[in-house]
Amino acid sequence: MRARRHLSGLRKSASRRLLTLRVPIIPLSPPLSQDSDRLVAYTVIESWNLWSGFCRSLYVSCAIGAVTEGGHRISHLQPIGSAATDAILFAANVGRNKPLQSGRVTPRDEPAWQDPHALMRVVRALGASNEAQISAGLSLQSDVYKRMPTIRNFFAHRGEVSAQKAAGVARSLALNPSLRPSDLVVSCRSRRPQNVLADWIDDLRASIEIACQ
Repeated sequence: MRARRHLSGLRKSASRRLLTLRVPIIPLSPPLSQDSDRLVAYTVIESWNLWSGFCRSLYVSCAIGAVTEGGHRISHLQPIGSAATDAILFAANVGRNKPLQSGRVTPRDEPAWQDPHALMRVVRALGASNEAQISAGLSLQSDVYKRMPTIRNFFAHRGEVSAQKAAGVARSLALNPSLRPSDLVVSCRSRRPQNVLADWIDDLRASIEIACQ
């Protein structure tokens, strides 16, 4: 996902992709077949990767002076260059004792974009004029930011430790901890009309919609 000069384009691209990922998992419920298990794993990993990519692109879009959905040009207080590479270098150096030089930033040096706290730290350091709106988008009362990465890590690594952490997610959602992670995320929480994964995707979409206003 790339930075945009208009946040409406970024919002539409991210939201459309999440909707595409959401559709096939809506009718699923446990126990899952092997094919459905693979589909759920793919959906979790892709959704979380998309969220991370969106957060990075949102920050860069702000740094290069994009226009919000409300039609306001984003300004910022820090005198950084106008290129995306300048924005990434600035973000990588936030909180760093020994600043990196241009051309030496690797993905490992960049913030953990998917973490709302990491994103807000660089947005505040930048002094972006839409900081309050981004904060509002990341302030939803949702467990998606904390729980979804744990399930994503299980599907990415499928180790004993990641399985134990996935069981912890089940307990936090008041669901059976003996459920397989794929069955867990297609189960419905109490008084919810759709499964956990659909809820999480909807919450990511809501964050995106608000942050881009």
